[in-house]
Amino acid sequence: MKCTRGSGRTLLPVFYLGFAILFAFLVSPVSAQIFGVTNGNSFALINASSQSGMFNWSVDGENQLYQQWFWYRIGNKGGESSIDKLGAPTISSAGPGLLSTTYANSKLSVEVDYALHGGAAGSGNADMAETITLRNLTANPLNLHFYQYSDFDLLGNPGNDHVELIGHTGNYTGALQWEGDPNNHQFAAHLTVTGANHAEATFWSALLNEMIDSKPTTLADTVGVVGSGGDVDCAFEWDLSLGAGGSITLNVDKNLTLPGTLVPEPSIGALLAVGLTGVAIWRRRFPSQG
Repeated sequence: MKCTRGSGRTLLPVFYLGFAILFAFLVSPVSAQIFGVTNGNSFALINASSQSGMFNWSVDGENQLYQQWFWYRIGNKGGESSIDKLGAPTISSAGPGLLSTTYANSKLSVEVDYALHGGAAGSGNADMAETITLRNLTANPLNLHFYQYSDFDLLGNPGNDHVELIGHTGNYTGALQWEGDPNNHQFAAHLTVTGANHAEATFWSALLNEMIDSKPTTLADTVGVVGSGGDVDCAFEWDLSLGAGGSITLNVDKNLTLPGTLVPEPSIGALLAVGLTGVAIWRRRFPSQG
C-alpha cells in the first residue's frame, strides 16, 4: 500500500534549509544513501543507492512524488536493472539545488545531474531538471535500452490523477499528469524529455513491475488519457547504439504547477523533528530495497 499524506502546506523556506542541513550531516546506513537538494519553496530527497531513487519532491511543504528512477538493459535478453546496480555512486554538489551522481561498471557509466529550481514561498511552482549522460566504457558498440520512470502523487494524494503521453512511437517528448477533473489541467506535473522511442502510461504498480521482472521490456506506447481518478505512473524508453567509447546525453525536466498557498513560519526547533520524520517515512516505504 502506498502512503498517503494530508493536504496542509504550512512550511516556510527556512524549513527547506533546515531539512537540507539535516540530511547533509545524516549518517545513513549503507543501503540508504539519502541526499537532499533544496531551492526556494522546494526540496527533494534521493536515495542514491536504491531503486527507490528520488522518493520525495516537496513543494511548499507537500510531497508530490512517490518514486522516480532510472533503469537500463544491455542487449535484447533478460530483464532491466536499476542504475544503482552499476556500482556505488560517486556524489558531488556544485551548490544549492545541485547534485551530481555517477554510477559505473566495466561496460557502462551513467551520470545524473540534478538541478532544482524552486519558486517563491506559497507559489506552488517548482522545476527539477535532470541531465543524464550515458557512456560506453568498452571498445565495442553497446546496444543499450534506457528507461526513466515517474510516479507522482500530486497534492500528496496517490488517487484522483490522470496522465497522458505527448508525442508518438519513435518520438515521445513528454507527459502531462494532473489532479482531479479529466478536463482540468490546472494542477499538474509537466514532463519534458529528449525524444524517446517508446513510452507507457498506466496504473501503479503494473509499469514498475515491468521494470523489475526478469523479462526484456518494450514500453507499450499508450494512446490517450489514462486514469479515471486513479493512481497512475509513466515511463520513457530510449533504444540506443553507443559506439566504442561513445556517449549520449538525455534530458528530463519535471515542472510542477500546484495551488498557491500562504505559508506561515514554523519554529526553528521543529526542523530536526520534521527531518527525522522524513527518514522514517522512507524506511517504511522501502524497507527491503538495497
